[in-house]
Amino acid sequence: MSFYSLIFKMMPFLFPIVAGYALARWTGLNAQTLSILVRFVCLPLVLFSSIAGRLSIELFLKLSLTGAVVALLGYLLFTYGNRLLKVPMGPSVSLPNVGYFTIPFLALSMGGSGLGTASAFLIGVLVTTFSIQVVKSGDFKSIFKEPWVYATVLGIIFILTPYKLSLLYQTIDPAIDASFVVFLLYLGSFLFPFRGYKDAEVYVTVFFRLFCGFTVAAIAINVLSLSSVIAQAVMISALAPPCAMNMVFNANSSEQDQSAAKVGVLVSLVLVCLILFFGWRPWAIF
Repeated sequence: MSFYSLIFKMMPFLFPIVAGYALARWTGLNAQTLSILVRFVCLPLVLFSSIAGRLSIELFLKLSLTGAVVALLGYLLFTYGNRLLKVPMGPSVSLPNVGYFTIPFLALSMGGSGLGTASAFLIGVLVTTFSIQVVKSGDFKSIFKEPWVYATVLGIIFILTPYKLSLLYQTIDPAIDASFVVFLLYLGSFLFPFRGYKDAEVYVTVFFRLFCGFTVAAIAINVLSLSSVIAQAVMISALAPPCAMNMVFNANSSEQDQSAAKVGVLVSLVLVCLILFFGWRPWAIF
């Protein structure tokens, strides 16, 4: 791919991020206000429509399992890595930002190719990470406060139903299209103020987040014999930046976690651009 082709492909993805950052800096746009909209409306809608209308139950289970392994490996690294490897890292190492980075990228820059793949991958991540949080806190009632849970259950029901509900999909399609832009506006507003780029601990978290994702995704792609289109979406999902816990859950995030999520956006953006520019297939090394 030529440099100019790459620029034109990335512009629909980059412009809302830059706009969100600019609005946060100069007009006071509050990322916390936007988070209510994305968590309770946009993300559930996108997850439901992406899995219900695009995937078979077998493929959904394969992809969600891949996401679950990525999250679990990240959690184990966070739990034991600080002691065994003697390197500090934040809990966001286990939570790739597929929802607000990968999904809108696939929708706006890749023509929607791989949306179902990324959504199923994200569901595996969310279920695993949230389950760990629930077990640790003992607050099992918190599951009823997470909108993505209802969207996932409903999406699976629609996967299993024999009826075609095209009218429903046509009704919610405009809201889905708008959600991709809202995701990026939220991501851009979250980046302000941009801090942590001088903190070595932040880069450790980002490195191991990407290392876990790359390793698991490359193995899964080859073991599960996924097609090239699905493989690309899985790898881009796995290389998503860290995501602060409060971006997707009703939880608190440390300053280090939020800094890793911000710096990671730039690192993942560079990786995605390199993959597209050189036509690299990183999963083919196994």
